[in-house]
Amino acid sequence: MTAALAGWEDRLRGLGSVAVDCLRPGISCEQADALAAEFEGGLPGEAAAIWMWHDGCDHGDAPMPGLRGLVPHRFFLPLRQAFAQALELYEMTSEPTRYVEHLADRHEHAATLRASPLDSEQPGHASWYRPWWLVVLTGGGTTFVDCADPDSPEAPIGVWDPHDDLYVGTLTLPERVWWWHWALDTGHWWVDDDGLWGYDHTTSPEAVLGDIAFRHVLP
Repeated sequence: MTAALAGWEDRLRGLGSVAVDCLRPGISCEQADALAAEFEGGLPGEAAAIWMWHDGCDHGDAPMPGLRGLVPHRFFLPLRQAFAQALELYEMTSEPTRYVEHLADRHEHAATLRASPLDSEQPGHASWYRPWWLVVLTGGGTTFVDCADPDSPEAPIGVWDPHDDLYVGTLTLPERVWWWHWALDTGHWWVDDDGLWGYDHTTSPEAVLGDIAFRHVLP
């Protein structure tokens, strides 16, 4: 788990990415357990290892923060924020009216677009965010680690997208990091001379491979 993340960090450092300067120090096992207890959430050891590696990113007031992250246009949350955002997403999506109102606050047409499917939907359907999905990366879609079984030796990583009413791409973290390397190897992503992310949508996984969706493997 941590070897895959450390390898990614080393590669970014070698490319001169500013992302490595934004990574916060990791937390201790005791701190991770204390936060899990505070939020009454499960935290498998493999999931805790993510934040023991680094406790999220801090971009400060730097411009273009979406190009300074661990991966393009995604924000690696500290563990406290990860728990808090998972709870917020669960509360919003398990209460359809509240979720529609929240989307309406963000976009004037959202309530019209979302009211019909959510009015009759009960928790457990695809667009319902599970409370045990701990947010790792946010921005656009939400990349989460599945903490349903705190005693499990593995904690799969998936992506949830409220706009498509589904979650996709359950992989192990090393498998997902492998795809991050694939994105760099193929020129889908790159780090420019300023240490910021660049990307080319025409070289996305579905464009290159044809039978796989972007969200199944990235970010």
